[in-house]
Amino acid sequence: MKVARFAAIGAALIIVACADPRSELKPVPTPDVSAFEPSVRNAITNARATFDRVAASKPDNSTLGAAYGELAMTYHAQDLVAPAEVAYANAHKLAPKDKRWPYLLGHLYNDASRVPEAISSFETALSIDGRDAATLQALSQIYLQQGELDKALADLDEAIRIDASNLFAFWNRGAVYGARGDLERAREDFSEALALNPDTTTKAKIEEALAAINSSVAKNSDPSVISDPSAFSGQTEGLSAAAPIDAMQAAPPVAVMPAAPSLASPPTPPQIPVR
Repeated sequence: MKVARFAAIGAALIIVACADPRSELKPVPTPDVSAFEPSVRNAITNARATFDRVAASKPDNSTLGAAYGELAMTYHAQDLVAPAEVAYANAHKLAPKDKRWPYLLGHLYNDASRVPEAISSFETALSIDGRDAATLQALSQIYLQQGELDKALADLDEAIRIDASNLFAFWNRGAVYGARGDLERAREDFSEALALNPDTTTKAKIEEALAAINSSVAKNSDPSVISDPSAFSGQTEGLSAAAPIDAMQAAPPVAVMPAAPSLASPPTPPQIPVR
């Protein structure tokens, strides 16, 4: 009887242990920051010290998850992929309903040209909130660069349905239509993007794409004639080099340190000088 009882208790303890996300956490490696500028080195070191203090205070999972996430963003901002990857993954394990961490992990992977992992992470973020336009936009960028135009179009359609003021979604969808040879729809989307009052630099790039569309329509030429592989140069850091060469100029990917999808109180990315 006692044996059976202890066996049941042992089984229960195993289940509890497996259910505890902390049992799955991995140690975050300490990167070599000796080559960084002193201000950057100090900021990274201070961020790690802050995390260590939080972790030592026996916080709840939510607090510890946020601490891992903020540490990950510090590493991410300086392209320290290995520690950022582990910290983001730990943050997600501790707060599995917080879409920020798989979203930012997706950008980390994308920046590192680890495209399949980036797609998986963005899909995880969408499984938490399928209506997040920022995640749909990010995922569509990858599909566009990979030439998977149908998938890119589906995500952009949904992003625009959710947020009709997202000029980058219109810009990218115009690029998808241009790559598909649907120049009239491309022109409509580029025009819609311009109507959403982009900044001066963005406006110039969209106008350039629109001018190429209008020129092609006037000449009744094949869309590949107006293709320009260099349209993506300087805009595709961290994306595969296999960008479709017949795509119209697309909106640039989100910055290296993207903003997380909006939540009640998202963490502020640390202001660390670039190397």
